[in-house]
Amino acid sequence: PPPNSQETSQKLETPVRISAPHKPGPNEVHIEAVSKEVKGAEYHLRGKVLFETTEMQLKADEVDYDQDTGDVEARGHIHFEHFSRREIIDCDRIEYNIETETGKFYEIKGSTPSRIEVRPGLLTTQNPFYFQGKWAERLKDRYILHDGFLTDCLVPRPWWRLRAPSFDVIPGERAIAKNAWFYVGKVPIFYAPAFYKSLEKQPRRSGFLTPNIGNSSRRGKMVGVGYFWAINRSTDLTYRMQYFSERGLAHQADFRAKLNDKTDLDANIYAVADRGQNGGKSAGGYLATVNTKSDLGRGWTARGELNYLSSFAFRQQFTESFHEAIFSETHSAGSLAK
Repeated sequence: PPPNSQETSQKLETPVRISAPHKPGPNEVHIEAVSKEVKGAEYHLRGKVLFETTEMQLKADEVDYDQDTGDVEARGHIHFEHFSRREIIDCDRIEYNIETETGKFYEIKGSTPSRIEVRPGLLTTQNPFYFQGKWAERLKDRYILHDGFLTDCLVPRPWWRLRAPSFDVIPGERAIAKNAWFYVGKVPIFYAPAFYKSLEKQPRRSGFLTPNIGNSSRRGKMVGVGYFWAINRSTDLTYRMQYFSERGLAHQADFRAKLNDKTDLDANIYAVADRGQNGGKSAGGYLATVNTKSDLGRGWTARGELNYLSSFAFRQQFTESFHEAIFSETHSAGSLAK
């Protein structure tokens, strides 16, 4: 280091002081750097800087720290971690206050884990959510991300992205975007003037499903919307409505329930109010299915499947599979096994 510099860790004046290496306690700051210059309450740290408190750790090429105000400005190859929220951020420059835990991050790339509450029978993932943007402002418990995107796929080549001029992000809870585009790869799929993205894995959230559009030689132009209703932690209902310009309106409802820790139920109905193609005969009807499974104890398991088809003409016109279109039977069955 230069002749007038000193290696840290030296004790700072109260109320903030440098603690033992990598073990800062309350109201303590741990500092490491190649060189340090002190001007009153201001610390100018240069070269492989490590700045750590009980809540966060900051690594950078250069750090300026004001002991009186708690302001920290860092530049160059910055790596920031917030321990309690498990946030990890890489950026070019930071303006941060360790007292208020607020600040600004420039040319930001970061990740935060999903908030997961595990219970028996629930499949979970440890995949974090990634975000990237020109700059972001941290306001205590949230980030305002500007000109960036959000995804839970590995970067730099995520298969999907939600891109918007600004995001209001509460890590582990939710992200709200305005004038957002949803991309698959590099292809924009749909636009939303306002978009809510849950960052939680549980509890589930009710909300509208992704709209779908298309075209069919048998049904004409198609547009569909849907809604997912998380009734409670053990029951949900999904409803989707589709309009076929050449045929009419289709409805699909899927009800799922875990009646208790041993019994599951899934009921589905698909119906079309068909007006006939080009004025032809209507093939409207419906298909209803119910599936259930129950653990009776002592190795016994009961299963049941109910299928009801209103007409074969309905299946021929509105099935999505060639096998079903030529298969004129429906089967309902039950079984008891040990």
